[in-house]
Amino acid sequence: CTHPRGQPCVACPRFGGALKPTDTMAWCHVACMRSIPELGLADDGENEFVTGLDGVPKERARLVRVTTWMVI
Repeated sequence: CTHPRGQPCVACPRFGGALKPTDTMAWCHVACMRSIPELGLADDGENEFVTGLDGVPKERARLVRVTTWMVI
């Protein structure tokens, strides 16, 4: 997918790279999605999109961003 300029990944502070749209109309790196157990891919027949963002516990969300930022 082509990433629109000016919008970072919802799971880390980085821009660009291999991104997928999310079910909340944002963008997420494929590497971030794979490193966060609550996230997954759904397919509506035409497009794949990242799901499960609302399933990441709030107390862990800040830690996830730091971890995934270092992985990418």
